[in-house]
Amino acid sequence: MELVTKVGIETHFDASHHLPSYKGKCFNMHGHTWHIKVEVSGSINKVGMVVDLKLLKEAVKTITEKFDHKCVNDLVDNPTCEHLCEVFYWELKQFELDHGLTIETITIREGEGGWATLEVKNG
Repeated sequence: MELVTKVGIETHFDASHHLPSYKGKCFNMHGHTWHIKVEVSGSINKVGMVVDLKLLKEAVKTITEKFDHKCVNDLVDNPTCEHLCEVFYWELKQFELDHGLTIETITIREGEGGWATLEVKNG
C-alpha cells in the first residue's frame, strides 16, 4: 500500500481578456476574478508537512502578480482557462523540482460556473 498526501492552495486575481478565435460574447474584451487552485503531492518531511503552504502560495503569487489587473492577452495568445492552466504548470515546474513535489492538478475558474483543470498523468 502506498499513501500519497496531497496539499494545495487557492488564490485569485482580477484581469481582463478576450478570446480572439471565439465566435460569441467572449470575443469582446471582458473581465473576471480568476480563481486558481494548485494541488501538489509528496512525502511528508521531518516537520510533518509535504511542503510549507506559505512557500507554495508565494510561488503561485509570483505568477498571479504578472496577470493581476492586466489584460491577459498581453501575456498569453489565446487566454482560455485551459491555456492558463498550462502556463501555471510550466511556471511552477521549477518549484516542483526544487521541493521534491509532484504537481497533481491546477484548476482555474473564471468567475462563477466555468473552470478548467489540468491533471498531470505520469507514465
